[in-house]
Amino acid sequence: GWSVPEVLLSGNHAQIAKWRREQAIIRTLERRPELLDKANLNLEERRLVNRLSTSPPLPHSLGEKRIGQD
Repeated sequence: GWSVPEVLLSGNHAQIAKWRREQAIIRTLERRPELLDKANLNLEERRLVNRLSTSPPLPHSLGEKRIGQD
């Protein structure tokens, strides 16, 4: 199975919301990048998009590892 990101186990609701928003942006960038051009993103989210746009493509798993993988 998939490992659970530590942030989801932390109980910090603000950090969980931030993580979920980032994951949504990553998925949108992978699947429908044109939608991010007109999206209502704050400065931090724009920086995330810019950083990811100039990085090598992420695997479909969004960088998460399965349990037992190195």
